[in-house]
Amino acid sequence: MIVGGPMDDATKCPLCGGSNACALASSEAAEATECWCVRETFPATLLKRVPDESRNRACICRQCLRNEEAKALGR
Repeated sequence: MIVGGPMDDATKCPLCGGSNACALASSEAAEATECWCVRETFPATLLKRVPDESRNRACICRQCLRNEEAKALGR
């Protein structure tokens, strides 16, 4: 799910700055047909943390997604 920020590097998570492992933004993007995130559900609480001006620029990383899921489960 591409929801990133106004950054030069679409391979970085807009929330933590770590690698987002985006297949479409990687150097092998020409061969990529789908990113890992298309099979994931991103909670609205996580998406709301991305500033408006940062949306649709880079994927949120798996770690930020997992952290939000754990938070929702009270872990």
